[in-house]
Amino acid sequence: MIFPMVQEIRFETDEALFRQSGFETYAHFMAPDTGTHVARKRGRVVRRLDLEGRSFFLKRNRFHWIEFFKGLLHMRFLPRNGLREWRNIDLVTRAGIPTVRRVAWGERRCLSREISSFTITEKLYGARSLKEILQERAAGKADAGSFREKRDLIQRVARLASRLHRHGLYHQDFYLGHIYKGPDEVLYLIDLQRVLCSPLASRRYRIKDLAQIHYSAMEIPGISASDRLRFLLAYTGSQRVGREEREMIQKILAKTGRIARHTVKLLERRRRRKEIP
Repeated sequence: MIFPMVQEIRFETDEALFRQSGFETYAHFMAPDTGTHVARKRGRVVRRLDLEGRSFFLKRNRFHWIEFFKGLLHMRFLPRNGLREWRNIDLVTRAGIPTVRRVAWGERRCLSREISSFTITEKLYGARSLKEILQERAAGKADAGSFREKRDLIQRVARLASRLHRHGLYHQDFYLGHIYKGPDEVLYLIDLQRVLCSPLASRRYRIKDLAQIHYSAMEIPGISASDRLRFLLAYTGSQRVGREEREMIQKILAKTGRIARHTVKLLERRRRRKEIP
């Protein structure tokens, strides 16, 4: 018996633009030479599409046996990556956090399991990651700004994290490279494929997010230990470091150490697979 394959494409906006540009079928979106290469990792490729003076990011996911068996080892099925990111964009938007604008989603599945999928979002025009902005300032390539501006940015990122977690959402890749600042000074949260929605507050995932932003900040010379402490106090809404904050700091530091060790191994594996230089 051959199990049937089901293909689905859903547009939220700009369907006419894509149809006129030759994107008629699911295969057109998944063609290897579509658009310009942006990034690649196991089972996932990101391409940029430039249509009528506008830019879009096409993120494609494909079934990968290694990821499948890794999932089985942890007693879980692979997620429906495209649909998950599509829904996460909506969840983050409903939480009042600016993010990318979703355009289209597509999926090829068998027995309700994803074989391949894609999501399309529009570029954040003129926006840059906080990692890039802060690295430039630390290197003296841009105006360092006032001390007040620096504190304001710390407060805003802390409030973003607090709002995300209050809505039961956990990013799981909460690094400075995934927070963008637009020309309108708005902060945008991107790369939402792994966002976890848990109505019950999960200390584990909250600590993971905070450790990731802490690890990310440690890589920026201009971010001091005092700055990171101000971030935590702004996140918790506390005026001083009490017992609860000290316990949280210990957990964040421990998790940061594990992230650092894991990152070294992960980057080495990705270099061996020639996903990054």
